[in-house]
Amino acid sequence: MNSPPSSYKNLRLFSKSISFKCLVLVGIALFYKALFLSSSPRNALNSGSLIRARYTSDSSSADGVRTDKFLEVPQIVWGLNNQKIAFARACLTARTMNRTLLMPSLSASLFYKEVDKLLPIPFERVFQFERFNSLCSGFVRLARFSDVRNRTQVFDLEKGSGRRWTAERDLEQLKQSVSMDEFEVIRVKGKNPFLWHDHWPVKDYAKVFECMVVVDEISREADKVVMKIREAGENAAARGGRLEQGPVPFVAVHMRIEIDWMIHCKKLEQRQKVSEICSSKREIMERVGNISSLKTPTVLYLAVADSLLEEKDEESSVLKGWRDGLIPFEKKKLGVKEEVYSKYSYLIQSAIDYEVCLRADVFVGNSFSTFSSLIVLERTQKARRVGFMSSCEDGGNVWSSYAYNLAGESEGVPRRWMTNMTHSSLQAISYGSNSVSCSIADSLLEEAEEESSALTGWRGGLIPLEKKKLGVKEEVYRKDLYLIQSTIDYEVCFRADVFVGNSFSTFSSLIVLERTQKARRLGFAYNLAGESEGVPRRWTTNMTHSLQAITYGTNSVSCSSE
Repeated sequence: MNSPPSSYKNLRLFSKSISFKCLVLVGIALFYKALFLSSSPRNALNSGSLIRARYTSDSSSADGVRTDKFLEVPQIVWGLNNQKIAFARACLTARTMNRTLLMPSLSASLFYKEVDKLLPIPFERVFQFERFNSLCSGFVRLARFSDVRNRTQVFDLEKGSGRRWTAERDLEQLKQSVSMDEFEVIRVKGKNPFLWHDHWPVKDYAKVFECMVVVDEISREADKVVMKIREAGENAAARGGRLEQGPVPFVAVHMRIEIDWMIHCKKLEQRQKVSEICSSKREIMERVGNISSLKTPTVLYLAVADSLLEEKDEESSVLKGWRDGLIPFEKKKLGVKEEVYSKYSYLIQSAIDYEVCLRADVFVGNSFSTFSSLIVLERTQKARRVGFMSSCEDGGNVWSSYAYNLAGESEGVPRRWMTNMTHSSLQAISYGSNSVSCSIADSLLEEAEEESSALTGWRGGLIPLEKKKLGVKEEVYRKDLYLIQSTIDYEVCFRADVFVGNSFSTFSSLIVLERTQKARRLGFAYNLAGESEGVPRRWTTNMTHSLQAITYGTNSVSCSSE
């Protein structure tokens, strides 16, 4: 067979070369388009949600969160508040990537620049690992490094930095990383997660924070401190001849007046051109003393920097200058500095103080302090769980909080403070804000109505709750089968001071039967008219009947068991 002429060979080689070069150029163009062109944040997150949904039915998932793909993040550093935010951001990053977060190390010591001096501490030394996964089931998930099958399948994801690394580019990177399914572990390289771009709403962070329950040891130490505060208040009240029964009210004041903070906040005021960030000792004392709901005597627990505990001059002491009826204590005067705090690292000490402030009857802090802001966020969540959407009036809300750096509704009082749960990012909490109000945003109220219309329309003084709003749907009910869930509900209704049900409901009828047996006589049938217009009929089981009325229901209901 004759071979083709050499000119044809050259042409074919040339055409192949041209085609190859074109393909390479097209490939390069597509690569740079994917790298630099970003979609909107909403689309990026939606894409992540779609990909997560694709794996919901995967056998290697726990309630929709993949258990065979992991995200590893750098050691989490700085103060407790920064570390909590950084951890939550790492969790939400893993959620967006549809991966389980490998349990990161926290930092027991506080060094802002000397990173080599940071002392790592396991997450589960501070927060309960199993409890976290139980409470956050279906939302985010933690795993241990021992859960990884093959450590060789790791992809290093370099986080960008600088002004050119925008939030949009960061989200685009997250969206693209979701498709890296061949890697068991994606390891993020770069800066502390606190400094990562924030793409998630306050509500998502709040969910993660609720799952972060401190270990029993820290909780017990906080109990000791709170008990000491209560005892100190009762002793002081007894010396003052207090006649009222019950515990003396306990107010926690996160008092930021140490020199480092004052330098920082003065610079912040100059940079932001505002004058409501720093507060002097005198201003704090005046505003706390003017809180109208405080009865006397009231115990003040002053959460202050250790440097303020060593003041030699009595006039500069944080314990001096409070109005009559306010009894101030700090950890040294309380006798817990050595007994409790000094045994632990900086991080654990902060966690104890955080728990003490969280448990106070009233909390007063600075709206530009991340520590204060996180406490108010959790207190807002707790208030919301029991039906309070506002703290604008005295009384009722047992989770009242105030910002002493912001003027309140009248002269000389601090501003009432609840976290706005509708914000699209954690910016106001991470870096502070003077946009603080006493109620949760109206849009959240509407959302609450949509979630459960049974909660709306009740007369004043009645505070309606159901298992979802109470926060026990996921924590208690969802763990068990339908029968167990019903049994729990039955026991709750049976133990109520008053029970109201439907006389044609077997569930209601059995509860009333048992309550009749136990002489718990306050039962009512809302489907039957009572002795006067607009009231339900009193209901006690007639113990002389067959079970017909209970099994199939009846309208022959009375207030007598005979």
